Amino acid sequence: SGATLPNTTSSGTISLPVSNLLPPAISTINVAGVTGTVQSITVNLNITHTYDGDMTINLKAPNGNIYNLAWEVGGSGDNFINTTFSSAGGTPIFNGTAPFTGTYAADGFTGVGIAPNLSNTNTWTGLYSTPNGAWSLIVTDPWNLDDGTLTSWSITINYATPDAGVWTPVTGVFTNSAG
Repeated sequence: SGATLPNTTSSGTISLPVSNLLPPAISTINVAGVTGTVQSITVNLNITHTYDGDMTINLKAPNGNIYNLAWEVGGSGDNFINTTFSSAGGTPIFNGTAPFTGTYAADGFTGVGIAPNLSNTNTWTGLYSTPNGAWSLIVTDPWNLDDGTLTSWSITINYATPDAGVWTPVTGVFTNSAG
């Protein structure tokens, strides 16, 4: 029978500025090797920022769909530290407080971010159809004065492998009903 396997891909340490004076911080990582049906996704990230309520954080899948992880949450609080967004749920991010640490359910709003990277799906499953390819984390800050840095992120795709067994011959394998 098949199994559920994780596939984790990481940006490693990066330093992308998040500022209203710059285009969005966009970090892209390439996922390869997912050979089954996507069961769940988690995204872990680290962002230093002096006013979390300025930011929108979206995730873009290889199929072109964009899902909103967080939209202007945390008010004047600082930082996302080892923050995980899980398709399996958790505390809603809008109920959390900065610095955000732990596992959260994403906001899932549509139409947030900066064009052309506006969120366009309100479910994680909208990202599942094409697991292999370029995944992008898009962090925007359209508000003045407070800036930050995207320092790392990773995505884990849990997928079910297809059954690998093959019965030969196709018929007549079971011959002893009393056994």
